[in-house]
Amino acid sequence: MNTILIFLVSLITIMNSNVFAQVQFKGRPAPTYNEEEQNDKCSTAGLYNENTKATIYGDSRMDYAGLVFLPIDVYLEALGWNVQNFGVNGETSVGLLKHLVTCLTPNSPNYKIHKNVVFHIGGNDFLAHIGTLYYLPWRYSRVVSMVANNNERIVSLLYRKGKNVLLSGHYPAISNSFRLGTSKNYLPDFSRKYWDLIYDKPIAVDWQLVEGKLIQCIGSHALDITAAEQYKSAMSASWKRFLDIPTAASIGLMNLEPILTQMQQRRTPMFAEKALKLEHQPVWRCFQLLEYTDEPYVVDPRLMSDMIHPSASGFTVWGRLIGDKMRGMGFFEDNYNMMADANNNSDVNTDGSGEVTHEGGSGDDDLYLLFWCFFFKKCKL
Repeated sequence: MNTILIFLVSLITIMNSNVFAQVQFKGRPAPTYNEEEQNDKCSTAGLYNENTKATIYGDSRMDYAGLVFLPIDVYLEALGWNVQNFGVNGETSVGLLKHLVTCLTPNSPNYKIHKNVVFHIGGNDFLAHIGTLYYLPWRYSRVVSMVANNNERIVSLLYRKGKNVLLSGHYPAISNSFRLGTSKNYLPDFSRKYWDLIYDKPIAVDWQLVEGKLIQCIGSHALDITAAEQYKSAMSASWKRFLDIPTAASIGLMNLEPILTQMQQRRTPMFAEKALKLEHQPVWRCFQLLEYTDEPYVVDPRLMSDMIHPSASGFTVWGRLIGDKMRGMGFFEDNYNMMADANNNSDVNTDGSGEVTHEGGSGDDDLYLLFWCFFFKKCKL
């Protein structure tokens, strides 16, 4: 039943490939809202004040302010910060790009954000395209390229608006393992029931675990096994045994992280020429289960509350690293008053920002490849 569902999702995703066409390559128009949608969505009234220190964008890993954990905005507010959090449950890089292209314009005077911006996006794109990884793994690089290109365009847009940008690092989800087996086998007690218990009894931070993980982060943040080597190993395995939805997200994010690091290194000089900052804070190594396996996409379950989201301890590790990086970038000392800035959405920089296009294939023939795969009985339900 799960296999049939994945097949249908794959088919619908590929047939709806116009989404890829809109965002994958430079020169093609980005998606936009109509006028009615723009008036409705492009307003931040009441969501900032003269003490706001940063604006945050992202998916559900950013959008946890109402839960019992310590997400980044709560962590920073505990230090006396004021953070404008626009994390949205289920957000994708496609959706965030669409939102920013439309709202960060002089035509949206009620949409104000800080000049210091943090964003974390991409996981839901990989969840949405699990079918490509499951049935067409040789074309999965196309999905990675699409997400990378959207990140490039978001950075370019923020550069034009004169923003300091921090790319918040990604981390794996609860994944299947070649060495440990499926997550159900090596984590028999880890289930959705664990998530349900959180609302009845908040789970305290394991400070000993947090400190140990922060020590684990010291040194290189590079993956112990490169994404290419691990992906090649995964390609030779049995996908039906190995792959599930969280694992698909982990593999996608694992391949995205080095691209974000390279992007930050390539584009930092352009930002510096305009007295702006561009940083990337990796956290991946901190979340790895290094005590038992060197597979980089296998997360330490003690840092997770469900298959995708961190626990209180996981959020504390992540928040500590991201918060310290924001402090190091001078966000805390910044006296910028976004309420007094009448040109918040105007283009400040109009020259090149170092954006490149990551080629992953056009994807026009994916539907045919899928049918040929079944015709030659390489793909089976």
